[in-house]
Amino acid sequence: MDNKITNPCPVCKVGQMIKTANGWICNNFSATKFCGFTIYKEYFGQEISDELANCLISGKETKELEFNHKGKQFIASLYLHNTKIKLRFKADQAAIMNDACPFCGGEVLITEKAYICSNFFKQECHLYVPRKMANLIIDESILHELLKNRITKSYDFFFPEKGKFSGRLVFRNKKVEIDNSICQCPKCGVGAVYEGKKAFNCTNWNSELKCDFTIWKEIKGKTITESIVRELCENGETEQMTGFFSLKGEDLQKKLVLTHDNKKVIAI
Repeated sequence: MDNKITNPCPVCKVGQMIKTANGWICNNFSATKFCGFTIYKEYFGQEISDELANCLISGKETKELEFNHKGKQFIASLYLHNTKIKLRFKADQAAIMNDACPFCGGEVLITEKAYICSNFFKQECHLYVPRKMANLIIDESILHELLKNRITKSYDFFFPEKGKFSGRLVFRNKKVEIDNSICQCPKCGVGAVYEGKKAFNCTNWNSELKCDFTIWKEIKGKTITESIVRELCENGETEQMTGFFSLKGEDLQKKLVLTHDNKKVIAI
């Protein structure tokens, strides 16, 4: 390794910064004195070049950099504060939410790509909510709802392979997820009913239970909504509804009912 001396140490002002395999370290160490100031080779997935290191050593703030910490992306610059290298967001990307982090009580920062707990960078908290999930723009009002209740009302999401679907944002194991379950499955009693591309199905369709509970999104010409599915699963039947059509195109009034034997959906 080329232990090239770059610049005087900005912390102790006595030693020189030496490049090593792990980064840059002050050479002011002896039996009685030890500075130990270090600039590591990598911060949050961003590799530090000689140019960036020399910028920090000279006391300047780096340009804005793209970081990727455990799959979480954000943009910030690096700067020296006392004896530590710290992150700084742009003024218009580092606004602070009025809501505190629901997990650790820290400040919730608004960055370009996500909402992040200020303690995220200390690896003390994992709060990270992307600004966009499955084509839904998560604005501050949605985030406020999520932070306050740890679950939101239903919103429209979109996956190319799944199409448009409704779901709620929820925290599970301190991570934000999309929960598109509607209610408990009336057939297996274990899984949840969720909205698919063409039908509402049980989450246990691909498990050992192989639950085949299905409610098609269109029955006899009527579009079946989430509220209808919830009423049907929880009560075993719905109220009388219009919007059904006969083979002759006649508008019919019917209700949906779950059969007692195999929980199939029929319109009567």
